[in-house]
Amino acid sequence: MKIGIFFNGAQVDAATVTNLTETLAKRGAKTQTFSRTEELSALSADCLLVLGGDGTVLRAAKNAGEVPVMGINFGTLGFLTEFDRTEIASAVDSLFTNELKPYFRSMLETERNGNKSYCLNELALFHRIREQSGGIARMEMKIDGAFAGTVAADGLIISTPTGSTAYSLSAGGCVLAPDCGTFLITPVCSFSLNSRPVVFSDDSELTVRTGSEMSVVEDGSPQGETIIGDEITVRKASRKVCFLAREKSGFYRKLAQKISEL
Repeated sequence: MKIGIFFNGAQVDAATVTNLTETLAKRGAKTQTFSRTEELSALSADCLLVLGGDGTVLRAAKNAGEVPVMGINFGTLGFLTEFDRTEIASAVDSLFTNELKPYFRSMLETERNGNKSYCLNELALFHRIREQSGGIARMEMKIDGAFAGTVAADGLIISTPTGSTAYSLSAGGCVLAPDCGTFLITPVCSFSLNSRPVVFSDDSELTVRTGSEMSVVEDGSPQGETIIGDEITVRKASRKVCFLAREKSGFYRKLAQKISEL
């Protein structure tokens, strides 16, 4: 078995990575070790172990190609991780049994000015406030070409089910089960009490036309700005991310546990 190890050096010490590598070697596994996302282009493995928090798992999963990912939590909440840092031995054992099953998570494909990019969590648009300017942003939405409303707010979040437990949740969005086949639109500090989160089918295509200059952020990474009148199209990506988990119903167990810790 070939196993990749991706770790966050700010959260995981070198001794932990060394011990994990040696433990896997004793089980007959060959390992590759990475600490920067750009290194993952050289990944050739049956699975990728990710040591860090949700942000680390997010970055690794987006760059792992078709390699299944399993997270070990060294961060805070760990919505995307399967094991805690105290369970490394159990995590290793699970790789050599039939305990783990693959579960696939959908991604967003965003298109702006002919350029495409991909998000596992969310696309966020924020009102760009410049010197001597203020006010709120206005964004017109269409779903499958049909007018779906105008939002007046500080921003807008379009999230996958995976991202529904991230920034969207903080902004008042609902939680989506990973396999529910939907995406979520969540206004940020809406000017109108009538603007509420909207769930739509992931088979549909959403177009957002900006009436203000907006900052574009994908999975927490700034991606430039829009000008007035720009259109951003959001659809389900053809590619999915594969996570290894112990049980499908573990999402609800984890949700109840993590929400109680907030």
